[in-house]
Amino acid sequence: MRPRAARCKAGDNTIEIKVSNTWANRLIRDMGLPEDERGTCTTAPLNLLQGKPLLKAGLEGSIKIWQ
Repeated sequence: MRPRAARCKAGDNTIEIKVSNTWANRLIRDMGLPEDERGTCTTAPLNLLQGKPLLKAGLEGSIKIWQ
């Protein structure tokens, strides 16, 4: 983490964190939407995902920024 601190400059700095989700989670979510509102299209057998809980995704735990 320390090497990134060298990239900060005096004054305002912006930190951008991009988080992605799993394809399975997107498919599970889309299955609950009307077909015309779904953002995915696949030939995978979706019945295998039906009723499954979402998988853990995103940031887990605390995020700390040191000065």
